[in-house]
Amino acid sequence: MLDRALRWRLALMGSGFLLAIFMWTSGLFESKKAIVIDYGILGEDALGAEVFIDDELAGRLEALMPANRTGFQVSEGAHVVRIVHPDYGSAPIRVETQSSQTSVYLRVDVIDVYDETTGEVEPRLILNL
Repeated sequence: MLDRALRWRLALMGSGFLLAIFMWTSGLFESKKAIVIDYGILGEDALGAEVFIDDELAGRLEALMPANRTGFQVSEGAHVVRIVHPDYGSAPIRVETQSSQTSVYLRVDVIDVYDETTGEVEPRLILNL
């Protein structure tokens, strides 16, 4: 009976060890980083705008809570963030997530940009740290 209990204990320890290796190699122990975009200045006009991170669609600005913010999970390092909205032009911004912080907070602002070739003023979205 003691031999059987010892075998079960070793089997459980071995499976736990294999599970820990799997979790470590799949990145489950890495700290998660996020880019949080506050679009309060646009309010409901911003809903549905597409957010691209490193030229890949990361998602859309959505009202998930009372605050006008949406977060996107990213890896640690440098990223280029851009918002695409049908009514506004946009300019990308380069941000960097570091090990000492869990998220980067960006605020959307609207500025008027004068186009010298057409002589028109167009509203443009910019992201500020």
